[in-house]
Amino acid sequence: MNLKRIRNHHLPIHRLLILSFEGDIYMAEVQIHDRKFLVLNDKDNKPRVFPSLASVRDAFDGLAVCDTEHAHYSAYDEMIGLRSHDSESMGQKDFYPINSQNLH
Repeated sequence: MNLKRIRNHHLPIHRLLILSFEGDIYMAEVQIHDRKFLVLNDKDNKPRVFPSLASVRDAFDGLAVCDTEHAHYSAYDEMIGLRSHDSESMGQKDFYPINSQNLH
């Protein structure tokens, strides 16, 4: 789902999950009611990549976001052989709650 559709239909975002990958790559997943959607580009409906947390904040400015979390994926442990994560293909995943008031 793209942000244009969310804005045009005034859809409430129950949860915004900011996915942080190595190399300053950020993506966003929104939960609207009981369904989750990856945020897509408005033009080509491919996954939208944000260059920073600030750009995510700016993109969601003015939208009704109830809860926000930041998940950081790191392949570091897997690369150096410390541990293997069977359930997580990207390695370590840490969740950091973000106060949605600080996001806007």
